[in-house]
Amino acid sequence: MKNESLNSIERTQGFIGSENCKTYYEVHTPRHPNSELTPIILLAGGPGLSCKTLTPLLNVAETRPVIAYDQIGSGKSTRSEQFTSLDIKDFIKQFNNVVTELNLSRFHILGHSWGTILGVNIALQYPENTRSLILHSGIADWKKCLKLD
Repeated sequence: MKNESLNSIERTQGFIGSENCKTYYEVHTPRHPNSELTPIILLAGGPGLSCKTLTPLLNVAETRPVIAYDQIGSGKSTRSEQFTSLDIKDFIKQFNNVVTELNLSRFHILGHSWGTILGVNIALQYPENTRSLILHSGIADWKKCLKLD
């Protein structure tokens, strides 16, 4: 892991490995963190967009921890062509690996575009851990969006 200090925010980055996926992640924290503050986990759009697309939201880390990671097929994480098939369960499993590795028992979720679909599914699967769900530029009917007419 590598630590970098930027202004009032500290960044830790690394990789989390599982049996079939390597996940790149970043944890942004205030220099003087309050351990009582629940972290926000950012879920990028796409699927296929790197967590770097949500960089402006990392400024929230001036007041509370912010976690961003590259989902399967994006950024520095395992490429999607290495899977014979992918469905939302794979993305939820990857999310679970991240929160387990980072020892998070509760979190806020902020999903953008495709990340809103993933966020809703995560919140439904982990309601006792999810403190809030923020949907940014959400997709109301994602199955319709995927139809090619």
